[in-house]
Amino acid sequence: MLEIHSMELLAALHKVEERGAVETADRVLMLARQVWEYWLPTTTSTQRNITEGLKARLTPYRGKSFAAIVEPARFGELLRAMKQYKDHAG
Repeated sequence: MLEIHSMELLAALHKVEERGAVETADRVLMLARQVWEYWLPTTTSTQRNITEGLKARLTPYRGKSFAAIVEPARFGELLRAMKQYKDHAG
């Protein structure tokens, strides 16, 4: 039987982080955790969930904030500009 160890998964996640893809590394760990949580109850293996504790060893991912128009007058300007663009773009 093939076994995967937590340090192997951590090394792969660090390679993803080294590319600057911190969000991707976070998502890969989340997916790996889901796989292990699905797989472990279906096996007689003594292997534990290798994803436990790995999140603390990764660079924290902080979601990005996106610009927003919160003033009704400015939002109206945006809508008019979009309509004007659409009318001229054909």
